[in-house]
Amino acid sequence: MAEQLREAPSWQQRVGPADWFLLGRLESGPRPSPEIAWAWRRLVASGGGIPIGRLAAEVGWSHKHLITRFRQQVGLRPKTAARLIRFDRVWQRLGQSAGRPQWADLAHEAGYADQAHMTREFRQFTGMTPTQYQARQPRDPSEEHMDVEVFGPCLLVEDVPASARFYVEHFGFQT
Repeated sequence: MAEQLREAPSWQQRVGPADWFLLGRLESGPRPSPEIAWAWRRLVASGGGIPIGRLAAEVGWSHKHLITRFRQQVGLRPKTAARLIRFDRVWQRLGQSAGRPQWADLAHEAGYADQAHMTREFRQFTGMTPTQYQARQPRDPSEEHMDVEVFGPCLLVEDVPASARFYVEHFGFQT
């Protein structure tokens, strides 16, 4: 699978097989505890914006205990998951944008402190800036376009350990 993804010429051709692989693993994988499932849903509902300390308090655990259990069951620290959720908001917005977005507004809407913060994380997750990414997208609407509906389920599913491990192993995300 990893070799197939590395050899795919475009993100669109990488994301589809990765999603099918991950969704298949999710069906057979272990289920997170109710607290971790709730914490994941809360992170997604907040757009990755809830402070981890508040999330721990809402679950009724210490900050350290939440981080430990979340990482054991999801494969990422809650802060890393929050970063991916924020990134997903930008990614989906770019897929819906017909023209060049106002980067500062997009950063604010996605929950970043500022445009530079968004750009740093975008580069970390994709290897390029948002402007570089958008420049590589087809200008002609009849050409193939980014399918955010395919990418989205990886971040929105309730049971995420397999997808988190996959992203860490194959794309080098820090846990």
